[in-house]
Amino acid sequence: MGEAEVITSGLRPILLMHGDSLCTDDVGYQEFRSLVRQPAWQAEFLGQPLAARHAFAAQARAQSREATSSKATEIMDVNHVAVQQVLVKHGVCDLLHGHTHRPKVHEFAFGGLPGKGEQPATRTVLGDWETSAWFAQIHAGEISLIKYNFQ
Repeated sequence: MGEAEVITSGLRPILLMHGDSLCTDDVGYQEFRSLVRQPAWQAEFLGQPLAARHAFAAQARAQSREATSSKATEIMDVNHVAVQQVLVKHGVCDLLHGHTHRPKVHEFAFGGLPGKGEQPATRTVLGDWETSAWFAQIHAGEISLIKYNFQ
């Protein structure tokens, strides 16, 4: 899967993406994201022994937990202008993403598609997968979230 993919469920096109690129107010994270997506950085990282990569990942997660504990929640959430821009770019009114791990179906009016006028839109956010699994279901044109507990 690429950075963003449009799928169609029935007649409804939905944009799927990780969601981290939409958190544009979290400047520190965006700098990290830019670094680790560089092919040269990835090649160097993947050239290291597995144990070193695991250690780096553990350290990065610890630093992320520490950083997020002191950041305002608004900074770590998606930027609504970025959401509207990505919807326009892909010509859709529905977005499904993760990253923020605040599960919810956000419904809003969206008037950004040329020639379409204002129409209903959704931004569906999947939760994390630590103690349960989250997935989205589309039935009769409605998107809903379903949580599955691992126990």
